[in-house]
Amino acid sequence: MKKRVFALCMGLLLSVVSSPALAVEEDRLITTVDYYTATLYYCDSARHKVVLKNVKPTGVATTERRKTMQQAEYNEIWISGSARLTNGTYIPLEELNHYVDREVGVVITRNRAEGIRVVALHFR
Repeated sequence: MKKRVFALCMGLLLSVVSSPALAVEEDRLITTVDYYTATLYYCDSARHKVVLKNVKPTGVATTERRKTMQQAEYNEIWISGSARLTNGTYIPLEELNHYVDREVGVVITRNRAEGIRVVALHFR
């Protein structure tokens, strides 16, 4: 009986005390996430890069948003995932160049290790 109680207590203790933990280097943490409007210039799907023009922040244009806007304009930016049309259909990166010069909404994140990255792109 004592062994069963001990095993039960140890099982409960281990389930409460031990929990999975993940760690990320501090410079890889996302520091900002902002929404911008832009025009798609081109996409290099082989390298997962996209180029935007006429990038404008939505809402208040803070100093950090202006800095991101300048870095995103006519520069190759990493893109994660795919794009989405107004009806919700997803477009693979290989087909994005069929939609150049169209207005898009983009979510751009920033961290110290990689700089800026497009994590969501949808056509307006």
